[in-house]
Amino acid sequence: MKRVLEFDGDSVRDRMFYRRAVEAYVLGASVAPPGERGITQIRTNARLLKALKTLAGRDEDADAVVAAAKNPETVRVVSRILLPEGGRIVLEQADLSVLKSYVERAGWQPHDADDVADLYDWLDSRPEHREEAVTM
Repeated sequence: MKRVLEFDGDSVRDRMFYRRAVEAYVLGASVAPPGERGITQIRTNARLLKALKTLAGRDEDADAVVAAAKNPETVRVVSRILLPEGGRIVLEQADLSVLKSYVERAGWQPHDADDVADLYDWLDSRPEHREEAVTM
C-alpha cells in the first residue's frame, strides 16, 4: 500500500509539515541505533531523502551553512523549504512508517510539541494512493 503526502505551497500549515518532516528525517535518521543502519535501512533512507528533495525549494540558511564550511564540497544540507507551488510525495507504507519513527525519536525541544504532534497525526491520516487504471 502507498500513501500520499500532499503539500500546498500556499498553506502555512503544509509548509510547516514539510519543514518538520525534513527535520524529522535528518534528526531521526542520525540517532538510529547501529543495528538499524544496515543496507536495507540505508536504501529506505535514500528513498525518503529522494522523495523529500523533489519538493525542496531554495533554503538560504542551508546555502549559508555550505558557504561557511571549510570544505563546502563535503557538506550536505537538506533544504527545509517547500517549493512555492508545493507538490505531492507518494510513499510506500513501510517508508512512511520509518518517517513516523523518525518523528518520534528526533529529540525535539518541548516548544516543538504542538507542531510535531500535528505532523505525526497528519502523517498517520494520509490517504491511500490508488493507481489510476489505464484503459485501452
